[in-house]
Amino acid sequence: MSRANLPRQQSQALATMIPFAANISADPTRYGLSIQDAADLQAAVDALVVAYAAGGPQASRTRADVAGKDAAFEVAERAYRRCYSLIKWNEAVSQTDKVALGVRPVNRSRVKAAFDRTAPVLHIVRITLARQHVLKYRDGAVDSGRRKPRGATQLQLFSYVGNGVMRDPGDARLCGCFTRSPFTIGYDFKDAGKQATYFARWVSGRGEFSAFSPPSACSSPAGSPRPPPEPLVSPASSCRPTANRRPPSPVTRLHFRAPPLPPRAARTTAWARRGPQRPGVPRSNFPNRQFRDARAGGAIPRTGRREFERGREARPL
Repeated sequence: MSRANLPRQQSQALATMIPFAANISADPTRYGLSIQDAADLQAAVDALVVAYAAGGPQASRTRADVAGKDAAFEVAERAYRRCYSLIKWNEAVSQTDKVALGVRPVNRSRVKAAFDRTAPVLHIVRITLARQHVLKYRDGAVDSGRRKPRGATQLQLFSYVGNGVMRDPGDARLCGCFTRSPFTIGYDFKDAGKQATYFARWVSGRGEFSAFSPPSACSSPAGSPRPPPEPLVSPASSCRPTANRRPPSPVTRLHFRAPPLPPRAARTTAWARRGPQRPGVPRSNFPNRQFRDARAGGAIPRTGRREFERGREARPL
């Protein structure tokens, strides 16, 4: 059920229903309701309060409690909407009483928007190198600077791709609906060199359509379509074999050489430039490489990384 006049959360909706039912029960005739309507509304809201206390999110609820809470909410919401509608459209109830009760008064000054069925004007701005057409539209009325006429919400675009210009919009296919101008339309490689014809019409919020615009034709980029670029593959010389492992194929993977390790003097200068060493933090920018080289050279026993870092806190670089 729609909740246009109630918050979406049940806790906030219940907080709105409680004062609404209490004010109506105090004086039903003031709001143009019968005593029975006020009693039904108050009973439904009271039942919802009890069910929400047992099945609400703050209670230790079960599935049965949640189902009972949802059923009680539907009954209370139905009674609330009935009384709300009766009060809103009752001319005998003053605007002050409606606003005090939380009912939005009826706006009598609103009129139905007249949909202008004038056909739009479609322009093809340019053709991009990516096989895209950039189009823009505007209102078809004379000396009108608006992009959309009164009552129109979007533009429906139809296109036909072939060897010539199409005059009948019934043979064109729907490209989509657009709300901003300009916009782009893309094509495949197979459509290169063909003629694209566009038709457009306005669409209102109620589903009404205007007349079709005159055909706007434009050709796709001339010449044969370019093939897609081939993937970049490194030469076979860049494949660096490792121990006990066959080098991967240069056709299926991309391989890059790792940057060389800076010399010892450069690293020492960089460390000295960073300032004094913090306790417990290694200075090296390459702890994994240094740990591996130290193990390979036999400088430290084959222990874990934590023991190695703990032992090199007092060891000079």
